[in-house]
Amino acid sequence: PTDTKEREYLLYRVVRELYGAAPSTTEGDAFAADKSPDALKNLAALLAKHPYGTQSHGLIRAGTTTFRVLPPDADAAKRPRVTHNPGWFTLGDDVRFSVTRRPAGESAVNEASITYFPKGKDNLIHKVELPDGYDTWAAAWVKDTTVMWITEKGLLRKFDFTNPERIEETRYEGDHAAAAPIPADVREAMRAALDIPDAPKQIQEPPTPAEAKAAVPKPEAVQGGAEHECEARAGPASERQIVRRRLPNGEGHELRAVV
Repeated sequence: PTDTKEREYLLYRVVRELYGAAPSTTEGDAFAADKSPDALKNLAALLAKHPYGTQSHGLIRAGTTTFRVLPPDADAAKRPRVTHNPGWFTLGDDVRFSVTRRPAGESAVNEASITYFPKGKDNLIHKVELPDGYDTWAAAWVKDTTVMWITEKGLLRKFDFTNPERIEETRYEGDHAAAAPIPADVREAMRAALDIPDAPKQIQEPPTPAEAKAAVPKPEAVQGGAEHECEARAGPASERQIVRRRLPNGEGHELRAVV
């Protein structure tokens, strides 16, 4: 595209999708100033040097992909849109919800924003805080409305973008979340998104008297990310639980935990 704003939008989308971060000032200025027919090719060469990129060598083996075809849903357009994973989501004609995820040790950091793209003006970005980890939050909205809801443990938030230049955030904490004026179908959609019945969980051995006296906290459930398939085997309390994760490349890894 020749328009500067369209170029900014294109660059933002590409870098967010590839690296999970915003483009640098150097990348933005170089792409905006490049008026040659090879602007996109030059941009690709520039992004190949992006600091978040990681080179890999050797054969990349793909895992098995399974598709389930569902019958047409006549009410699909009326159902809430819901997500709990990274992506780029349309909230309105000029409003988008962006979610990225990056590794941080054994955890994952989720970062999000609501971006308004006014015509002829600079983009307006409203940062949205999300808890770290996998399956720790869910967002839902209904098409052609101006409200998005985000739920997490102990907190429900409402984002009203009726005026996208001034997004209003309302928080419902603890017991107040149950009384929040959220549509029943939206609440249920978010609950269902975080309900993962097949996720393996640790089975805790009853605490010894000494442990009970010391009030040792219980270990959290072991859960895989949404992109993994997980299975678990648990034997007697004196044995070990085995959690096997089949990663996208088809290789298996085991995580052993005493339970």
